[in-house]
Amino acid sequence: MSVLSSSLFMVLMLAALLLGRGTLHLRSGELVGVLAAWGWLSVHLAAPMLASGAVLGGLGVALFAAPAAAARQWPWQVSQLNVRALGAWPLPFGAATLLDLLGLGLSGFGISALLSGPEPARLPAKRA
Repeated sequence: MSVLSSSLFMVLMLAALLLGRGTLHLRSGELVGVLAAWGWLSVHLAAPMLASGAVLGGLGVALFAAPAAAARQWPWQVSQLNVRALGAWPLPFGAATLLDLLGLGLSGFGISALLSGPEPARLPAKRA
């Protein structure tokens, strides 16, 4: 519950900041004020993504690494193979999100790929 409430708080803080961005010193003012405003905004932009990446990655690792423990807690009969297969879903998305936030994202994966959309097809260059 604490992860959910923290994530909700960060998203609401980001919404408040974006709605009141005209009052922040994002474009002018004393250097300390500008740096503080950009720092404050960047923390609230990155934190929800960092939290979701950590939750997805952690869930994937837990399910993949310890399927027997997860299978015992499952509300219905499930095999270790099923648990590992389910763990394989969130793990790469969490890892890609965290790597992308660190600037180590793989080309075509992660947040930047989601925001930019698919790359246009490129035709081979004509030889002269």
